[in-house]
Amino acid sequence: MDAIREWLKSTQNYDAGAKLYLMYGKDHALRRIFSEPASDFKKRKLVEALKGLLSKKVAVENIVQQTKTVAIERIAGADRKWPDELDNTLAALQLQWKPLFSEMMHLSSTIYDVALAGKTDSAKEAEAGRMAHRICDLDDQCDAIYAQRDFYREHKKLPEEKKPIELVVDPKKIPLAMANATRYVRDYKNKLRKDPANVHAAQQLEKYEWAVAEYKRILNID
Repeated sequence: MDAIREWLKSTQNYDAGAKLYLMYGKDHALRRIFSEPASDFKKRKLVEALKGLLSKKVAVENIVQQTKTVAIERIAGADRKWPDELDNTLAALQLQWKPLFSEMMHLSSTIYDVALAGKTDSAKEAEAGRMAHRICDLDDQCDAIYAQRDFYREHKKLPEEKKPIELVVDPKKIPLAMANATRYVRDYKNKLRKDPANVHAAQQLEKYEWAVAEYKRILNID
C-alpha cells in the first residue's frame, strides 16, 4: 500500500493510479471503470477509491495488530498457569490443550486477513463465519481443560474421577493384588508411551502406582 500513499501525494497521474486500483482493488464495477479512458468523474472516483483502499487497509492492520497483541498476552497467561513440574495427568492434559490453543490463536490472528483476500463478499463472510465459530469451539475446549487442570491441582484427582481403588485387606490375597496392580502400572505406562495425551491412562497409572506403594507399605517392602 506504500505505492498508493505515494500516488496520493503525487500529481495523481490517472493511468498510474488506475493500475494501482487494478492491482489492489476488488470491486468489479470500479475495475471496469478504471480500465477505460480517463474523465474528470473517473479521476475523482479513482482518488476516492484509492483513499478507501488505504483507509480500509490501515483499519484492518490496526485490528490485526491488536488481536495479535491480545493473543500473545493470552498465550503468556495460559502458559503461566501450567506448573513447571507436571505429573502424568497434567502432562497429558497439557498435550491435549496445546494444539487446540495454538489453532485458536492462529485463527484469532488471521481472521481479519480474510477481509483482504481475493474472494467475493459472500465467500469472505462464509469463511470468516466458519473461523469465528471454530474459535468459539476451541475456546470452550480449552476452558474445559483448564477446569480439569485446576480441579486436579487442588484435589489431586480429575472431576470425573471415581473414588480411589479399594485395597485388598486379606493378608493372604495382598501379594496377588499387588502383582495385579504392578501389571496395570506396566500396561498404563505402555499406553502413555504410545499416546502421551491419554489422560485416562495417566489417571489410572497414578491410581495403581498408589496401590502398589500402599501394598508395599503394608508388607514392609522397600
